Amino acid sequence: MDIIPIYELQSRLRAATIAGARLLPEDFRLRRAAEAVRPLAGASLVLEKLNEQMTFLLSGECENPAIALLDAISLTDAVLCTLGTVDVSGEIEDLDIWARTNVSTENFPCSQVCRVIEAFTGSGNFMYIYELHKANSEVFRDYRVRHAMVQALGASYAYTADLAKTQLQKQDASILPLLKKGFDPKGKREMRFRLEVITAVAGSSENEFYLKVLPDAEREIRTELIRAIGQNPANMELLFTLADTEKGRNKQLALDALAEISDKKGDVFFEKMAAKKPEEACEHLLVSTTKGASKLISGMCLALLPEILEMQEDAARTDSELRKIKQFCRCVEALVGKSGDEVLRCYWLLLDNQEKLGRIAGDELDYLVLNQSYDGNRDEKHTWEETIAKQLADSLAVNDNRQLAAFVMEQYAKSDAFLRAAAVAKMYEEDCTAWFDAQLQTGDKEKRYVAIIAALDYVIWDSNMHKHVIKAPVRTDHYHSVSGEDKNRYFQRVVHLPNRDRIMDWLMKHDDQITDCIMKYHGWTPFSLNLWVDRDNKAERERIGAWFYSRFFEIKKTTPNAGQKMWKCMFEMRWLQWKNCKGLAEHFAMQGHPFAESFFELLPGSRADAQAEMDVFIRLIEENKVEGISADSATHYKKLRDKALELR
Repeated sequence: MDIIPIYELQSRLRAATIAGARLLPEDFRLRRAAEAVRPLAGASLVLEKLNEQMTFLLSGECENPAIALLDAISLTDAVLCTLGTVDVSGEIEDLDIWARTNVSTENFPCSQVCRVIEAFTGSGNFMYIYELHKANSEVFRDYRVRHAMVQALGASYAYTADLAKTQLQKQDASILPLLKKGFDPKGKREMRFRLEVITAVAGSSENEFYLKVLPDAEREIRTELIRAIGQNPANMELLFTLADTEKGRNKQLALDALAEISDKKGDVFFEKMAAKKPEEACEHLLVSTTKGASKLISGMCLALLPEILEMQEDAARTDSELRKIKQFCRCVEALVGKSGDEVLRCYWLLLDNQEKLGRIAGDELDYLVLNQSYDGNRDEKHTWEETIAKQLADSLAVNDNRQLAAFVMEQYAKSDAFLRAAAVAKMYEEDCTAWFDAQLQTGDKEKRYVAIIAALDYVIWDSNMHKHVIKAPVRTDHYHSVSGEDKNRYFQRVVHLPNRDRIMDWLMKHDDQITDCIMKYHGWTPFSLNLWVDRDNKAERERIGAWFYSRFFEIKKTTPNAGQKMWKCMFEMRWLQWKNCKGLAEHFAMQGHPFAESFFELLPGSRADAQAEMDVFIRLIEENKVEGISADSATHYKKLRDKALELR
């Protein structure tokens, strides 16, 4: 049945509403449309009803033509909804790949999303993107924005491209098809950024893709592909080939990857390298935890140690002695992450001879393997004991070895320098929090807090892997072959701590003291409890968010480091997506803290709730009730409010 006449009737009826119901009997176009529909009346009862309605409407006998007209329009619309079909000619094609990603659409206003897309793909408004990144990072998960960020990887403004890459690396695997679509292995920065995102999100699971594009890859893209291929031990033979055929940085990356693969062939390869180039072998084996690496490095260290100890303490050093000392320091450095009887023997001998080694090595003791963010300055010299203690902390973090743990506990019984390492060893045990409390009962409590927190700081939540990981950086800037971003390499492994909830409770219980101690030593608080929170666990986020919300109101003007603690609470709440912000403005204002301008940016909660709190804060300013802020500043703070709301 041809229903086109019904569509024409629908159009004429709607036109009649504009002309006016009183002119219906004179509307010849409407009458013609009604006549074209009349032959269809016999097809069904509803079409017969429609024909009757049109006859009555055009008869001139209708007492209320306006109502009759609306009835006719309603019936015509209903008929077309029932009979209508959708038909597109041609072959069926898949939707554009970005539209098929399995991502739930976030509930963000179209006006905001459009502005973000424009900033990424049009105007290149980096400052808007940057401010939004700080204030409302959730918007970057919107599927419309994800597509724009992939395009922005090729932005001429480098900061925009970098920020797009950073946000894309936080996405899940559903972003991968969009990144691989149109990938050019001969491309430039945009393609390299795409590859960096793919490796960050997918790791070795995209090995087939890496192998497929490697033959045609050039320049920086080839470098990133070799780095990605090195994540999979199945590529060992290819890595040997690359180590032999590649040059410079690419060769170094292939060798680094081989060093982390536990295999007899690799062990023999590095033994030969160590015989000719010991420092180069140490460099590549630095982040390896394999048995072969442990055996080789400990053997090199034990072979060199007697030669070092035989040197005269006060004599001028020959070039040969200086080379030996340097080689020895590189060997000791490379012991980090290693385990076994021979490794322990190294540590025993190093500690037994630490004073003499300090006098002999002198300024050559310049290696800083460890992340010393809490218990020392990265650039200061340390004693052999301090350095070894910190190496052992790293070793236990990345290699949960009970033999090493027992050794550490023995050393801690003799020296507080090993507290950080001992705390790492205890971190894996059920009663660790009771042990933490026991250590705070003696000695310098402040330093002990700092050391324990430094141990806990190894653990972070990895948003890409959706797991908790141990991450320990290793500085390699003294190696001549290392440059740029490769100066910092990392130990990293997935970790499961059965007592994680207990540790989080302990951190909350001692939050006040921890903050004060770290502030004393560093002037700021680098440790964040939210790094321990399982971001995929909504109940856990809400539990910790509720605690920070309650904690905020406990902080008074007279509380030590009150401003820092309030800032920290608000930061944590916002980061954990805590929704309740009621009362924050008034309590914050009454304390008179110096970071008032950050209040709007850090405020958690929905846009409407946050605006209500912002308005409370501004009202208090206008009433001169905020210490240190005059009523004249209200206009300035209104602008800050408007800017913050714009980013939500």
